[in-house]
Order: sequence, then C-alpha cells, then structure tokens
Amino acid sequence: MLRGVIVKYEKGAFTFDRAAAVQEFRVSIWISVVLEDLREGKIMWQDDTLNAWQAYDESGEQSPTEDEATARVFKTLADDIIARTMEGW
Repeated sequence: MLRGVIVKYEKGAFTFDRAAAVQEFRVSIWISVVLEDLREGKIMWQDDTLNAWQAYDESGEQSPTEDEATARVFKTLADDIIARTMEGW
C-alpha cells in the first residue's frame, strides 16, 4: 500500500528584475510517503521529506502558470516515487 500526505505547499519569489520586482515565482511541495507490504506487514520504504519545485512567471507568457507548475511538481514527485519503488526490484 502506498500512502502519501502533502506536508507543505510553498509559493515564493524566485528571480527578480533590475528594479527588484519579482520576475518569477517558485512553487515547492513536500510530501511524506510510505510504501508498505501488507502481506509481510513491513515498511518497504518511507520518506518524510520528499520534495520538488518548479519556477513560473505569473504573466504566463513564456512559462507555466501556478496551476501548471503545481501539476509539473506532482508529476516529478510521482516519477520519484515510481523510481524509488522500482529500485528494490
């Protein structure tokens, strides 16, 4: 069984222009994940600090929107979970 919980969602400034205005933002997500073998009753792996981030421009002209950036972060996290699960096999 795979269980996960979003521990933290953070949006913050990432890059600034010459006038010190925010040019890009960064969305970061931390999750806690546990993969458990229910037949054997043991934890196969656990990570309480799995995280990923994506930069975006709120103008949305040449970069993803916040929602698109968030979706990309979740895709990265899912890929990390799959890779980590397959490592042991």
